[in-house]
Formats: sequence, structure tokens, C-alpha cells
Amino acid sequence: MNKRRVAAAAVSLCLMAGAGPATAGSHLWRIAEIYSNADGTIQFIELREIGGSSDETRLEGRWFFTNNHYYVFPNDLVGDTTYGSFLMGTETYAAQPGVPAPDYVVPDNFFDPQGDTMVWFTYDTFDVVDGQVPVDGVHSLIRISLEQAVNTPVNFSGANGRVLDPAADYDADGYLDPQDNCLLAANEPQRDTDADGYGNRCDADLNNDGVVNFADVGAMKAVFFTANADADLDGDGAVSFADLGILKEGVFGAPGPSGLVP
Repeated sequence: MNKRRVAAAAVSLCLMAGAGPATAGSHLWRIAEIYSNADGTIQFIELREIGGSSDETRLEGRWFFTNNHYYVFPNDLVGDTTYGSFLMGTETYAAQPGVPAPDYVVPDNFFDPQGDTMVWFTYDTFDVVDGQVPVDGVHSLIRISLEQAVNTPVNFSGANGRVLDPAADYDADGYLDPQDNCLLAANEPQRDTDADGYGNRCDADLNNDGVVNFADVGAMKAVFFTANADADLDGDGAVSFADLGILKEGVFGAPGPSGLVP
């Protein structure tokens, strides 16, 4: 009997035994975000509380199945769970700098991004199909919309961050993602004329107030058709409509390595 059938059988047995009915404690958690790098070593699964309950803490003894792994939660959560998240991360994920610490550490290759079945106790099941979970080292799958977006893991304490796969060069500009000052668009050779750590291609915040907005549109218009280095976002030597187009990509967002999506 394969792992998927074992998981299905376990669910059926729990339901027969009375473990399945929704009871306060853990039944309002749902799989929300799924991430994997190409070789499956760096992975996380984020679950979110969907009912506004403050007491969904009792995870000890509950389990999480994939086709190749069976994980039993060793302890409960402690704290208010209202619309919160908790994070399962692989051992290699947990060793990455700058990521939110996983609340529970699972083995590397915990799931197969090319096709798998995830079963969270008797409460939630999600079938992963081939190509659904991106493996580019940058994006993750948002379960509710089935869309791919830049990964945003959040753990139970509320810490958030981003996985930067140490082996990935998403924009193929020759700079690996953890060292790239403009992660999602090529910014050769790491051009950063205002020396704020953000490559020009993803730094339309011309007044450096932390957000791209109409003030920056005004600042760009003031130097339009000049060679102003900071407003020359594409590095072609002139401030033009191409640069204004780049600014529009990130308006009302934050500047930074993944602030502008090409």
C-alpha cells in the first residue's frame, strides 16, 4: 500500500474513531503557502488559522502526511492563534540566514513539488500537481488563489522574511540571489548610483522615503530627458519613458531587491 493510501486509510480510521469532528484546538488551521527550491532541500509549508479562534494551539500528537513522509507534531503552540500562522520548514531551510525560524522542523525533501498529496490531520488535504509549485528559488504557491508569488514565510511569532536560495540566479544576471541587489530583474553590473544597497532597476524611490509614490513620479519628471543617474533606472544613460514605466511597476510598493516585478 503506497503512502497516499496509508494517509487516506489513517484519515478514515480517525473519523471512525471519533477524531475527525471539528473540535476546538487545531481544526481551523489550513495549508496556505508552499515553497520548494529545485532540489527539494529548502522547503516550507505555512498554515494559517482561518476562523478567528484564539485557542487553536493543541497540535501535539497531530500529524501531517505527504506521500513520502509522516510527521507527528511534538508539542503544542503557545499563545494567541487568532488569524495567525505557523511554519513547517526543512532542516536546510532552518539553516538559511534571514528566514523566519520554523516552528516545526521536518526532513529535507518533505514533499515532492512535481506531484504529491499533503494531508494535515483530518482537517485539510491538498493535492500538488506537476508545475503548480514553482522551484525557481524565489516564488511559492499561494494555496487559496493557486497563484505563484514571491515567497513570504511567516512563523507563529509573526516573524517574516524571504527565502533566498543560495544556488539560484532568478534573473540570470550572473549574481546569485543572496548577493543580488535587484532580485527579479537583471541589473548589470549591480548598478546602485545612490549607494543604498538597492539596484537602480528596483529602486524607483527617488526621495528615499521608503515607498514609491507620486512624489517619486514628480522627482522623475523634474529630470526627464536628462542623464540624472539615480532616475535612470534602466541604465541606458538617459531618463526616459522606459524609466517611467519601471517606476509605474512598483508604485505604492517598497523599493528593494524584490520590490519591482518585471
